[in-house]
Amino acid sequence: MKEKVIIFGAGDNFLHHYTFLKDKYDILAVLDNSPAKQGMKFGELQVVPLRDMPSVSYDKVIVTPNAFSAIIQQLRDAGVPGEKIFRLTDITQVSLASRGCRLAFLLNGGLGDYLISANYLYILRQKYFVGRKIDLYCDTGATYAEHVFSSWEAVDRIEYLEKGAKPDLDGYAMAMKISRYPEILRADKEVLAKFCPDFIDYLLACEKFRIFNKRFFQPGLMADGQGACLSEIGGISRIQQPDIYHILGIGLEYRYPLAMRGTEDVLARFGLEGDGYITLHRGADARYAERSVKLWPVEKYNSLLRKLRERFPALKIVQLGTEAECYPGMDPASIDLRGRTSFEELKVLLGRSRLHIDNEGGLVHLRHALHGGTSIVLFGPTSEKFFGYPENRNLRGNGCVHWCEWATDNWQEHCPRGEAIPPCMASISASVVMKEVISCLEGKA
Repeated sequence: MKEKVIIFGAGDNFLHHYTFLKDKYDILAVLDNSPAKQGMKFGELQVVPLRDMPSVSYDKVIVTPNAFSAIIQQLRDAGVPGEKIFRLTDITQVSLASRGCRLAFLLNGGLGDYLISANYLYILRQKYFVGRKIDLYCDTGATYAEHVFSSWEAVDRIEYLEKGAKPDLDGYAMAMKISRYPEILRADKEVLAKFCPDFIDYLLACEKFRIFNKRFFQPGLMADGQGACLSEIGGISRIQQPDIYHILGIGLEYRYPLAMRGTEDVLARFGLEGDGYITLHRGADARYAERSVKLWPVEKYNSLLRKLRERFPALKIVQLGTEAECYPGMDPASIDLRGRTSFEELKVLLGRSRLHIDNEGGLVHLRHALHGGTSIVLFGPTSEKFFGYPENRNLRGNGCVHWCEWATDNWQEHCPRGEAIPPCMASISASVVMKEVISCLEGKA
């Protein structure tokens, strides 16, 4: 007699293993948190939210998403016994431990950092770990990790760490932390030599880089600004920075397969079918919100909006970002979607936009990762040579002689020159930005 199971997660992993699960188990129900998936049918079963989980006897609840920690807690909170909760990988795969070479990567940062780490990991795995699964531990930006990595088949598990918590790395053949540069935290060279012999040379290169660049790895010392300066001197951009000694040959093109799903449905949902639209964003790290020195003054954004409406009266201007209350004073665009989109919808909106206008930040990296086309990017405290991409119009004003990333501990919310409005951003005029918009949309210099 087949075991009776309930499935949580109707995404790609479930679809890929549907036949296997149907043949092996008696599936009683399929649950999912996403309203977009609720109502889908698999045979006689309709996807429902957890609150509609049937009150029947079952043997297991199988969690299919790679980002499973929050779901497992959600199930426990709903009264599901822990001993009845299983990950899909518990069912379908032989554990990595039995295969002798487990790999762990520790990640942190914002959306841009996770996207760059994903690109680095994708290329690193292609070169040294083809076919091997990896575990991810994330101590900041947990939601970004889920959005970026949940559909990558290489990821066996994603664990979210509480602030200050350290993962148990015993049993891993190799554990690496990726911030701006790769840092080896644990390495069993005998195991690696047996299973991934080519990686030994890379491992030694990482150790060499750390010895000669100790300042980038000292706890509590924020040397990201020095790293950006060193990279800029060497003609290296942020996306290439983890590629020490250029061993992996990482270029400016984004290679990690970050897909857009349901494109036409998303565009129809927001009334954006047809001749196209442009996107606009004013936002930064949520910890600083309106205090962020990366932000272009709100009156300049409003001036740009007026110029756009006057020059392109039929053009749909879509405003993206977090809730409007976080950044008060902005005039609404023709379509204001601040705080109204999921991450999947945001990807589609950015990826299909004719042009994106933004300060330097995560959405610019996301558009590049989606191969979405040109962005007009306003730079102030960070380097356009380091953070910029060649397809973009990277603008810097003349208010400051140099960028100031990590020149002070509180650079993200206080201008190092003591100015209430950072001159670097204030010196970029709406007319200069508008000139670039016209050039992009009409092909005029």
